[in-house]
Amino acid sequence: MSPVANADHQRLYHLFSMLPGPDNRYFWEQVAEINDTSVGYVYEKMSSGAYFAKQPVLPNQGWDVTYFCTYVIMFFGGDKPELWDLLALELAALGSDHGHFGALFARDFVETAWRVTAHYTRVDPERPGSWFDARPPAKT
Repeated sequence: MSPVANADHQRLYHLFSMLPGPDNRYFWEQVAEINDTSVGYVYEKMSSGAYFAKQPVLPNQGWDVTYFCTYVIMFFGGDKPELWDLLALELAALGSDHGHFGALFARDFVETAWRVTAHYTRVDPERPGSWFDARPPAKT
């Protein structure tokens, strides 16, 4: 049985559903250009989000929502005023002088994606204890 989506997972998909769909090619072409990549690459990676909308882990496939989150963080994270202007225009019909609306959306989307990543990433529970006797590497 796969894990039940948590509140951050639900928030991630609420924010994702606020974005234009794939039929708004202009928007996604701009996202690709701002990220110095191809629109095909952006479509491929963003479309992976559809697989995880209902559940964060795909049973028997070894995939989880952290794959999608990686690309949310990559495409929407960082200092990208052009992206913020684009988001303000698309999400709130505001001009480029209101890019701070887009910046708020981008920050929320990225921070939520990071929390989802941290929640669903498998960790080694023994790792913290391995630091008890740790010594810095010898200088060579």
